[in-house]
Amino acid sequence: IDAIANANVNENSVYTSVTPNLSGDMPIGNVTYTISGGADAVDFTINGTTGVVSMVVRDFESPVDANTDNVYEIEITATDDDNNSDTETWTVTVTDQIEVANFTIDAIANANVNENSVYTSVTPNLSGDMPIGNVTYTISGGADAADFTINGITGVVSMVVRDFESPVDANTDNVYEIEITATDDDNNSDMETWTVTVIDQIEVANFTIDAIANANVNENSVYTSVTPNLSGDTPIGNVTYTISGGADAADFTINGTTGVVSMVVRDFESPVDANTDNVYEIEITATDDDNNSDTETWTVTVIDDVIDNFSPPTGLSLSNQQINENEPAGTFIGILSAQDPDTGDSHTFSLLGTNASLFTIQDDSLKAAGPFNFEQQDVYTLTIQVEDAQGFTFSDQFEILVLNVNESPTEIILSNNTVNEEDIVIEVGILSTVDEDVADTHSYTILAGDHSSFFNIADDRLITDESLASDNGTQYTISVQSEDLGGLTITRDFVITVARKVQNEFNFPNAFTPNGDHENDTWEIPFLDLVDDCKVLIMDRDGNVVFESIGYDAPWDGTYGGNKLPKSTYFYIIRESRQGENQIHKGYVVIL
Repeated sequence: IDAIANANVNENSVYTSVTPNLSGDMPIGNVTYTISGGADAVDFTINGTTGVVSMVVRDFESPVDANTDNVYEIEITATDDDNNSDTETWTVTVTDQIEVANFTIDAIANANVNENSVYTSVTPNLSGDMPIGNVTYTISGGADAADFTINGITGVVSMVVRDFESPVDANTDNVYEIEITATDDDNNSDMETWTVTVIDQIEVANFTIDAIANANVNENSVYTSVTPNLSGDTPIGNVTYTISGGADAADFTINGTTGVVSMVVRDFESPVDANTDNVYEIEITATDDDNNSDTETWTVTVIDDVIDNFSPPTGLSLSNQQINENEPAGTFIGILSAQDPDTGDSHTFSLLGTNASLFTIQDDSLKAAGPFNFEQQDVYTLTIQVEDAQGFTFSDQFEILVLNVNESPTEIILSNNTVNEEDIVIEVGILSTVDEDVADTHSYTILAGDHSSFFNIADDRLITDESLASDNGTQYTISVQSEDLGGLTITRDFVITVARKVQNEFNFPNAFTPNGDHENDTWEIPFLDLVDDCKVLIMDRDGNVVFESIGYDAPWDGTYGGNKLPKSTYFYIIRESRQGENQIHKGYVVIL
């Protein structure tokens, strides 16, 4: 039997093989074809006369071959009348096709579940077309998707125990939203959404308020209780505290969240408790969200200060209230002492209010917490409190004065360091000194050096002591010392630059001979090139501009556009500006 090639067939299509072809000797008599083997022989049929093999429609998603890999194996045998035979094997592979299946997940009703109970959904039911192959279920959305799990095969959704008093859903309203999607092997899918509402259950919690000891409070002092502590079971949800009883309940207030009880200042001599014995009785109740509760009672006794024969401090003094600026942290300022009618009473000092962080107290010594700067602030108001052994206090304000200390100058400034060469004594610039002590005055001295003889100082003015010429060098270095009233000094070097002198008047030649003999070939204006801001304009008799120059980098050579101009009279206008003053020069020049 000639080789029969392995074949592919689309799922949902009938397979029909080629007709086998025999090679070699002529068979004896008739040839009969049979299916003689192959792991999937039972899945085929054969035409015994022609040898054509057939296989009915197969479903890729539900293979029935021996190893369920959609590859069907077959062997056939051709046998003649004298029992001569041959076999041939091949495979038929069923290939997947994308199939459309319109199915839906039946509606899943919104559900309720009691708090502290696990939620398990119904098993989703699919209607419509049969899904292609297997169906996989996933959680695909819902504001609270992360709070659920799903069985990917059955689609059953679960949620762990939830606490109504501590919801974890997106908007904390105990309504958990979910969306699931069912998808088959060919990616056909449908979605379904529903909600699971956690229902509050009345829960029993056996908790108690730990005992709160009876308390004493001095008259004229506010009473504040300890914060109640709960023991036993954990309360359900939030706990609210209320004053629920006691003969003197109206004399107290309570913080409903913390349970802390307060009572305003009471006067021992004028008690307002129910039986006027200065013993105030109170009962509080702690109640959780499921109405579990416990109560606690105690008394607060107001103590007469006179009975104890103690009086508060009446005064406070400081031995010194001055400190020099720039002193380091820990510098001693003064000794604190309290005036107290109770002889031998002990006292503790503390700092209050504004500026407290700038000072420290060690025992009875007031010290600086860091250096002060007189120039920034020279007085600080400080509140100091003294407390005696009985808790009585007295406070007073003190002014701490920061004293000025002479500080070295930090810089010398020269207002100008460039001068023109001159034949006379001139002022170079004004000297000034940078000094932390802004009111300090300074004197200036030129220290001996290479160029010190060329300069002098008059008050705060640096002046030349003799004529300076750029021919002698364009830069002079001097050292200037500034000394303040306290004798502290600073020295700085300055470089004085000498610039060439620009002439006040110019000599404008009235003729030149541009004939190429290298004598008087150009119209040159001496020193005009030293003026940065100038403009030269030359015109012929008809008013046509034949030369124009912004600045005066090169003199006129008697040409226009590269061509020699004729001998004639030409007119010039020159504008120049020096030190903010404008001048205009007009005249004529003759080309000879």
